[in-house]
Amino acid sequence: MSAARPFVSIVIPSFNHARYVGEAVESALAQVGVTVELIVVDDGSHDGSPRIVTQVFDRRGCSGCELIVQDNQGAHAAINRGLERARGEFLHILNSDDRLHPGRCSRLIAALGQHGQLAISDVRVIDAEGRVAPTGHPMSAWYQAAMRVFLAQPSIGFGLLAINSAVTTSNFLFRRDLLDKTGGFTPEKLCHDWRFLLRALRFTEPVRVPEPLLDYRFHGGNTAPRVMTLRRSEGETALREYLSAVCSDAPVNRLAPSPFWWPGYFDVFVRSRRSWFANQFISEFLPPLPNAAL
Repeated sequence: MSAARPFVSIVIPSFNHARYVGEAVESALAQVGVTVELIVVDDGSHDGSPRIVTQVFDRRGCSGCELIVQDNQGAHAAINRGLERARGEFLHILNSDDRLHPGRCSRLIAALGQHGQLAISDVRVIDAEGRVAPTGHPMSAWYQAAMRVFLAQPSIGFGLLAINSAVTTSNFLFRRDLLDKTGGFTPEKLCHDWRFLLRALRFTEPVRVPEPLLDYRFHGGNTAPRVMTLRRSEGETALREYLSAVCSDAPVNRLAPSPFWWPGYFDVFVRSRRSWFANQFISEFLPPLPNAAL
């Protein structure tokens, strides 16, 4: 390991992505300017994914690579197991159907500087064949709309509270001590990424690199479009946890959306988003409006 290079542990949770996991592994190993420890946790795949991973490891002669095979327990469990094994100062998650651009890790670490704890980048949407999705593609259209909402907010924290424009756990690079503060990833099927972000917001303001350094693959096997009801239920759980925490005590992150650090504005922000911040949340966590404002 070179002392001059940041040490990054990249954890790939893998499940039935034999078609894509080789590309994910190659993109992790192609990172420049950093020393990479790669840990792939196969979560009970039955499509030959572990064999693909082993083939790439053998071809690349990986000395800092590990493949763990476990019974199916869910993405959060695979991520947490990989993070438990990780030794790097910096931790990165990469889903087994996504790809990192070669300079991603070094670019995000540079953006963190001395004190940043969590970095994300912009995203490029690709299709099942790895081609850049056209403007009219449903996921591309959603992402562009999400970025407009995100960029209209007064801070990155407010942007991520308004909408999960980070899109995926593949977009997270963070320091090891942030993992200890957040407690790892919770057992949601869809929203463990957003819940992690909201937990992290209480401790640090994320750094955004406005470059598309992650390829997010949208294909027929993506989970999110198939379980929208579950997505909303899990999202409400994450939101309730965040609101309860930041309305009870001032967050460590002084830029975090909260009534302590954003008096007045936080109230307006929450009340203006009744379609997402359901009325029961508003009445539970915020004081009632005076009669003149009703």
